[in-house]
Amino acid sequence: MDARATVNGVSFNSSLLKGPDMLASLPAVLSNFRRFQYALAADIKEMFHRIKIREEDRQFQRFLWRDRPDVEPTIFVMNVAIFGSTCSPSSAQYVKNRNARDFADDYPTAANAIIRHHYVDDYLDSFGTKEEAVTVGREVKTIHEKGGFEIRNFLSNKPEIAESVGAQSTAMEKLFQIGKEECSESILGGNQETYNALQIHVFVDASESAYSSVLYFRVKTSYGVDTVLVSAKSKVAPLKMLSIPRLELQAAVLGSRLLNSVIKMHDLQVTKRVLWTDSRTVLAWLNSDHRKYHQFVGFRIAEILTTTEVDEWRWIPTKINVADLATKWGTGPDLSGNGVWYHGPEFLRQSEELWPQQQRENSPTVEEIRSCNVHGSTPQPMVNLARFGRWERIQRTLGYVHRFVDNVQRRQQGVPLELGILTQTELAAAERSLWKQAQHDYYLREVEDLSEKNCTTVSKSSNIYKLCPFLDKYGVLRMRGRLDLALYVPYEAKFPTILPQQSTITCCKGSKELYVVSCTENCAEVTNNGSFAKMLVKQGRSNAKRWIALFTCLSIRAIHMEVAHSLSTESCILAIRRFVNRRGAPAEIYSDNGTNFHGANNKLQQQIAERDQTLATVFTNTNTKWSFNPPGAPHMGGVWERMVRSVKMAIGTFLEATRKPDDETLETIIIEAEGIINSRPLTYIPLEEL
Repeated sequence: MDARATVNGVSFNSSLLKGPDMLASLPAVLSNFRRFQYALAADIKEMFHRIKIREEDRQFQRFLWRDRPDVEPTIFVMNVAIFGSTCSPSSAQYVKNRNARDFADDYPTAANAIIRHHYVDDYLDSFGTKEEAVTVGREVKTIHEKGGFEIRNFLSNKPEIAESVGAQSTAMEKLFQIGKEECSESILGGNQETYNALQIHVFVDASESAYSSVLYFRVKTSYGVDTVLVSAKSKVAPLKMLSIPRLELQAAVLGSRLLNSVIKMHDLQVTKRVLWTDSRTVLAWLNSDHRKYHQFVGFRIAEILTTTEVDEWRWIPTKINVADLATKWGTGPDLSGNGVWYHGPEFLRQSEELWPQQQRENSPTVEEIRSCNVHGSTPQPMVNLARFGRWERIQRTLGYVHRFVDNVQRRQQGVPLELGILTQTELAAAERSLWKQAQHDYYLREVEDLSEKNCTTVSKSSNIYKLCPFLDKYGVLRMRGRLDLALYVPYEAKFPTILPQQSTITCCKGSKELYVVSCTENCAEVTNNGSFAKMLVKQGRSNAKRWIALFTCLSIRAIHMEVAHSLSTESCILAIRRFVNRRGAPAEIYSDNGTNFHGANNKLQQQIAERDQTLATVFTNTNTKWSFNPPGAPHMGGVWERMVRSVKMAIGTFLEATRKPDDETLETIIIEAEGIINSRPLTYIPLEEL
């Protein structure tokens, strides 16, 4: 019957399910057949026709038959499984195995032989003794008879075994020969004692044309160490070109699969497994994290490490890698009985100390490493600092931003919102955020180093290394100094915040608790100057001129500024009087060689006598001296000229404004600029050096 014949596109097989594959592995059957010295083989007669079909299903197996064309065909029904049917192989294997399991309690060895040592309808088995072969053979025959099967054509390498099982003499036309004397011992064809110390060695190799793996058993016997070929497998390289390392990896996968399949085929106690490859790249992949390589490599390394251990893989020179024989085009391997293909390389029959050793350790390889695409973004500040020119506005704006974020979290948690003006805590938090932003822009590496556990210093190549930087509890970068142990000095003064000189935040804020670092020098920039500057103020509908009198201390470089309404002597004296009463009488005054200064000096003697008692006492006790620079030598006033520039930078926004301030606003601006300049680190200079 042709079960594939179609009518209107439908066949008998297309209406059937194939069923599960229940066949025993052919390599497993053959490996067991080679295992012991005495072989036994047979086959089941007409196996499919021994399987009866249920009566309600037989009607689907109708067929027409007639002996002559002139006779009407007769309808027949096949009541057994038919050859060519899709489901017949699976059904026959199920019935055969089910019948064996029904008698497994009475004949356990024979039942196992029927399930594991039959390939379709052929029976192949081997035994250690003749008696065992006869006993099992008879039991297998009995079980099959109870299930309706007829096993026949028994063959053996010992005719007496087949005859004892029940073979007819006419069937003994071909005998099995294993090429071994009965008293000899071997791995495949010996007794159980042979396998007490069994090692498995797998060799893998690849070329541009093919890749292969070869597996050997290595045992110690009373005659010495013996090795024998167990299984080998090779594959042609894919049509799509692959690199040699990838092909070597394919060979390693093939070797690991072959190893596990051979172990499953045998119920032997393996004492050691060794897999040999001549590819250092594959060994490097096996000793690395497979997740960092491309998928082709990563998946295959993961499969290999699932079934084998890293320390089971060893390196072997290409010249003695026996798997290399199956990967080269040409004459092929030497298949003679004494060739290396059947018995493996010579070193396997030597002690382990003489086995190939890798000359160097497996170093990491960048071959097939997966590229790491990092999508980075520069952190953007919460507030655009370029929009602001005053520190107070920057600080308060950021403070309100922080409050908004906190209030969002408070609303989610059901906590009352923070309303009203900013608190001191919020302003302090905003200030710390600004410090951290400036430090993140210029000292990110230093902050990351100090954030690590047990890290107390930064790299010596850092331009703030000599400042002994550290991170406070808020993550702000601060410096250590001589004031660490001072008892009555505020924390901010003992450990000033480190800020880069070129940062916008540094330019907007000045404080004595800050340490400004220059990009070109590892020192604080401290300068002091004194001079006059002119400004316009709004007075009614017109503008009036105002001058700024700048006083700077030549010892500590602190400054004091007063607003003068003119360049007259009287105005200068009034400015000096305000300065003296607020700061104290100086020991000596240095100034340019201006006429207003000369007038002030001449009239000062007269004013001393006319002032009230308090002011006269101050001037008299200090013996104030006024010194003038030589005419045409402005460079001698460089100390205060430099301070004029600093003041102009501090009030530059107001100088460029089209809308002029009034006198009260100008006075406030000058005092704020004075505070900014004096908030820088001040340096003491002895008078002897002037």
